[in-house]
Amino acid sequence: LTGPIGHSKKTSFLLSGHRQEEDLDSIVFAQDLSGPIQENVASPRRDTQLSTHVEHQFSASHTMFGQYNEWDYPSSNQGVGGFVLPEAGTNLNQWEREWVLGDRWAPSANWLSQFQLLIGWEHHDTVSVTSARKIVVQDAFTKGGAQAASRQSERHIQLNEMMSWSRGKHFVKFGFNVPDWSL
Repeated sequence: LTGPIGHSKKTSFLLSGHRQEEDLDSIVFAQDLSGPIQENVASPRRDTQLSTHVEHQFSASHTMFGQYNEWDYPSSNQGVGGFVLPEAGTNLNQWEREWVLGDRWAPSANWLSQFQLLIGWEHHDTVSVTSARKIVVQDAFTKGGAQAASRQSERHIQLNEMMSWSRGKHFVKFGFNVPDWSL
């Protein structure tokens, strides 16, 4: 979805997104003391991404924009299947957020400045479906908890400033780039 903001001819927006759903099943085919175990286990995955972009043109030679991106991709019952029973699976909760600020300015017909700042935050959480003790019987079954618990969080910044100069057949580009400074 895109268009001007209000009646402005110089400020516009863009709103985009997508949603992908995979309703996967894992097939368990194991053997325990009570006999064969055969079942299908739902292992859904979801992927949702939303982005909004606002741009303002100050003049024919100067434009600035701000953008926000959001991405969520959780999944359930991962690692289940074969000899691995549903209780030994893991659930994942993962997401990313980004804020982007950009500025494009041509102070003259020969010069162009392009600046961009990106600030992001990522979160990856993996947890066992159950906290029970893990029991592995080789070539028969794995049950109990997956013994998995991890949380990763990252904050990062990217910074770019590129200057371009052209005259006749000559073109020179220079600047600096901090590709990903993270914690």
